Amino acid sequence: MGDGSEKEYLLKKINELDLSDTIYYLGSYPLEEMPNFYYHANMMLLTLRDELTYSFTVPGKLQGYLASKKPVAAMINGEAADIIKRSKCGIVVNAEDYKSFAEEILEISKMPRSYLNEMGQNGYAYYGKTFIKKNIIDSLLDSINN
Repeated sequence: MGDGSEKEYLLKKINELDLSDTIYYLGSYPLEEMPNFYYHANMMLLTLRDELTYSFTVPGKLQGYLASKKPVAAMINGEAADIIKRSKCGIVVNAEDYKSFAEEILEISKMPRSYLNEMGQNGYAYYGKTFIKKNIIDSLLDSINN
């Protein structure tokens, strides 16, 4: 989904490798429609290049993923990787470490569905504590009052 920088490359590879029966490009949709697609996913994919700038970046979609109660599979460095580790909401390997990522995906594919559900719930709990404005304000007010 979407119009990322590698869209054309990926579409070409899907055709070259004759994967069109198993990999589907669904196009681009408005942000408000994404939860409808997230609902049908088993895990959410998050990747960024291995560049210093991206280590300081937390992609906006990570918040959406956490809110969706779905586990996250990521190849990413920096703060976003730390969030995934802290919240215990998925698997994370260093950016561009495709071999480790494949190994992690194979391992998690053997886990019971309850394990994935737990990671999704962990992410949702972290989202509630960290990203929902009302909860942040309430926490700040509690700190000030105490």
